[in-house]
Amino acid sequence: MSFARGRADYYADGDFNAVCSMCDRKRKASQMVRNWQGLYRCPEHNEIRQPQDYVQNVKDIMTTPWGQPPNDTGTIFCTPNGMSAIPGYAVPGCMIPGRTIIVDPGFYPIPPSPEFITTDTGQAITTDTGVLIGTDPLNPEDNTP
Repeated sequence: MSFARGRADYYADGDFNAVCSMCDRKRKASQMVRNWQGLYRCPEHNEIRQPQDYVQNVKDIMTTPWGQPPNDTGTIFCTPNGMSAIPGYAVPGCMIPGRTIIVDPGFYPIPPSPEFITTDTGQAITTDTGVLIGTDPLNPEDNTP
């Protein structure tokens, strides 16, 4: 009984049989070609790598040519109420002594004071009616010294 012999069924010193990764035909390894993906194929099945794989884009530099650190000083804006001499509205550096005109007090509410205003000795400063300065004028019962 004889076996069918293919094109790679012969002895070649230092060579061995290999199978094409595309058509699965047997050939000698010295006749195979390694393609760009690292697979071995018949010379007629070899394909070149897509030329667009080598295209590189132009680097887009998104930074400015120079920069400086942010300024730590705050910017003060002088508003019409900030130029008044009324405590709670006045802004340092903007206040005009003697100015008592307030624009729309409902729109610019007086900010609450975190604590009572005191003298150097620790005595609370009150108004002529006995209300502590810096407290809520809507709750006068809480303003007793």
